[in-house]
Amino acid sequence: MAWRKKDTKAVASLISLFFMALAGAVALPFVGGRNLVRGYDREFAATIFFTIALNAALIGAGFVLGIFALPLVFALFGGVPVSSGSGELNYGPVLTVTIVSVFVGVVIGLSQRPARLEAFAIARDNAQFLTKTGIRETGQNDVTHYDPNNHPLRYMETIGDKQMYMAVGRRNKRAYIYLDQSGRMVRYSGIVSL
Repeated sequence: MAWRKKDTKAVASLISLFFMALAGAVALPFVGGRNLVRGYDREFAATIFFTIALNAALIGAGFVLGIFALPLVFALFGGVPVSSGSGELNYGPVLTVTIVSVFVGVVIGLSQRPARLEAFAIARDNAQFLTKTGIRETGQNDVTHYDPNNHPLRYMETIGDKQMYMAVGRRNKRAYIYLDQSGRMVRYSGIVSL
């Protein structure tokens, strides 16, 4: 029987699926482990669903993909038998790869956690500062904020320890929000001349 072009495409598709399953068997447990401990600014219900359940599902999906892909890799290159003498699959190598991927993900997630939690705390403090001072965000591009006196402002840039805003419709006028070393807003200047 002759080899046909259609057969080549089928083999190429199977090889692609195999490599995607292999990548998923390593990447999904890594991502799930990292995301479990990374730190989020979420409510309790969202933490249960998005942080715990979703990432546990990623780890489980990686293990399932590993059941399909890793035994073949171990059999071809590692000399680890795909099945035991009774014909049952040997899950030990797959479980080992999953655990190692989760462990590496957890280590990386824990290293990212302090900076992420600090960034969330700064964002919360800055939102409280804006509310306390009466500055409102608009979500627009032309007028990004209104100050306590209802003057329209456009955010321009952050330079060193201050955010600079242009007073829209007022020539040579600026407003500044001063920041501390960590990036927390500490003082609003009001509209001042250049």
